[in-house]
Amino acid sequence: LLHLAHCFLLTDPGILTFTSGVNASTMASLDLSACKGLTDGGFELVGRALHSLTYLNVSSARMTDIGMRAITHGCWK
Repeated sequence: LLHLAHCFLLTDPGILTFTSGVNASTMASLDLSACKGLTDGGFELVGRALHSLTYLNVSSARMTDIGMRAITHGCWK
């Protein structure tokens, strides 16, 4: 589990760097709850890159249906 909850300074460019460098096949759990610096674009990056997630917490995140759709269609096999 990578726990980044309440990381207010985490932004979309940070998620881009993270998703570009992480071994996506081994990333199973990610907690992005209350990461207020992320937008739908950041969640789209998560959806495109982290296909092996079995747990993702995005509670209290600023996300619209666009970001949620990107995650649900991208992450889950």
